Amino acid sequence: MDQGNSSIPSESSTTATALNYNSIFGTLVTSKTPRSFDDVCGRIAYSFYKEDKRGWIQAHESYSNQELQAFIDGCKYDSRLNDYKKRAESLLLQYLADYQQLKTKKELDDIKNELKNEIEECKPKPWHNFWKSFGTSILSSVAFASVLFLITFLYAGVNPETNASKILRCLIAPNCPLQTK
Repeated sequence: MDQGNSSIPSESSTTATALNYNSIFGTLVTSKTPRSFDDVCGRIAYSFYKEDKRGWIQAHESYSNQELQAFIDGCKYDSRLNDYKKRAESLLLQYLADYQQLKTKKELDDIKNELKNEIEECKPKPWHNFWKSFGTSILSSVAFASVLFLITFLYAGVNPETNASKILRCLIAPNCPLQTK
């Protein structure tokens, strides 16, 4: 390879760039447990650093490597790193609180819908109620008529000369004593 070509970085500049890049990441993402709270906070903090770096690059149309390195070195100060961490923790805690609130609201909505359904099932249906009442009325009427017929039949058997006895015999027997000739 041609070492004089400026588009191909030398081994020493690649190592320096990798150390700068990784040193901030390694400082912000310190957790050894993947997907832990600290791990996620560190990764969010690193994204804040990358957002600041991108904003700095966009704000400076032409810049030298020394100016970019000065910006990166400025981001390595504890105060700046702590700011990234605090912003990340605040964002994550707010997200978790919002998620918990949404989860609780969803659970409450589910309970409310279940109760509504149970109440609707307990309410009598208009036509169901009508037919139930109609059937009860018919059954009651038939039972009452049967009891009256039984009382009349018993009374007619005890006293054969009453009008009730004569009417009962007309209903049962073909030759009715009430018929006129």
